[in-house]
Amino acid sequence: MNKLAEELKKADYAGLTDQQCFDLLTTRNITVKTSIQTHDIQKYLMLKGKLLAIESSDLLSAKTAVRAMELFNTFDISDAEIDATLTGTLDALIADSLIDANDKTAILSMGESLKSKAEIEGLGRVLFGHIARAKEL
Repeated sequence: MNKLAEELKKADYAGLTDQQCFDLLTTRNITVKTSIQTHDIQKYLMLKGKLLAIESSDLLSAKTAVRAMELFNTFDISDAEIDATLTGTLDALIADSLIDANDKTAILSMGESLKSKAEIEGLGRVLFGHIARAKEL
């Protein structure tokens, strides 16, 4: 409760009603990057009819993609280097016409999730009644 009280003292909450504070804290509207499972990428590409073409291609982009999928169980795109490398690999596959921009978007979106401000700030589960009590502290 003390952590919530400290959060509510920030300028973001000045002049807001309890309901507005609650909504600001609990609405899942913040996109965060997470890990993408390699098997999810492979399943996606297989269902789109593109995995075998990539695996059988002699193009460098395809060889890079196949090797990456052999080496990594997950691609943690919250890590800037991994995100940039995966994005670059997908761009190379697009340049070689092995996938398209929609595929890239679909694959990268596998590593995105929506979180609330309360989740990001580590406030735990926030109920409406907690707001008024925390403001009194």
